[in-house]
Amino acid sequence: MHFRSKVDWWLVGVLVASLVASGVAALGSGMWPGWLAFVLVATIVPWILLQTDYELTESALKIRCGFYRTSVAVADILALEASHNPRSAPALSLDRIDVRHRRGHVLISPRDREAFVEAVRERVPRLEVVGLPGATTDAPAPMGSPRVRLLAVAVVAVTLAIAAALIAAGSRPPVVTIEGDIVKVHNALAWTSFTRDDVVEISLTERWPHIGPKLFGFAALGSLRGRFRVEGLGDGYVFAEQGRPFVRVRTAHSFVLIGFDDANRTRQIYSALRPPDAR
Repeated sequence: MHFRSKVDWWLVGVLVASLVASGVAALGSGMWPGWLAFVLVATIVPWILLQTDYELTESALKIRCGFYRTSVAVADILALEASHNPRSAPALSLDRIDVRHRRGHVLISPRDREAFVEAVRERVPRLEVVGLPGATTDAPAPMGSPRVRLLAVAVVAVTLAIAAALIAAGSRPPVVTIEGDIVKVHNALAWTSFTRDDVVEISLTERWPHIGPKLFGFAALGSLRGRFRVEGLGDGYVFAEQGRPFVRVRTAHSFVLIGFDDANRTRQIYSALRPPDAR
């Protein structure tokens, strides 16, 4: 007999939130380890949701949850008890059954609990059933489930809010402030500054160098904000939109690439940063 796992909506939310969080991390890192982690999560989450089930044969209870596999010999099953234990288990709901057997116990969550209990009882005549349909022993209703569900909802909401906030903050265009001899460039997640005396070269170009690893900051959807390793330049700051014109400022010790989605605004910054005698 085959039994599908019951699925709690809040648990789906937790799994989706983990997928979103890994996606944001991958976008923010701009590096292959981050994308590899995202691909793994994107593979495992649907696998768990689509393949968590239980097969009861004459000799064994076979349990699947994504890549996880285990089985319990029917002859070893001692009792079935209702549980809301939230610990990690091959179960997609907190409406769980604690299957106690001679080697320990395992938590599962068959959608049709009554049919599952009856099927096990047919194979284990002296089965003890606690707090479930056809119980042989009365038990108080499990406590704590609403609190756990509320906590799970809070985790999902916070995760999604943080992900949305990071994307919104990181994708904001840079702010360039010129205060006398000091030039400051920043957005919500990264910042730098330099003095005009430190500038070795200023140029306006559309030819993008290869952008290497992000050292810190934000990198997603073509928006670069923070410190990067750039081919031919070394380690420096990038506040620009890939594929759009940008201002390259080389200083005595580093560099800053500045650009906006609006090419006219980029040209205005270029004009403002050039020495007066070069305008």
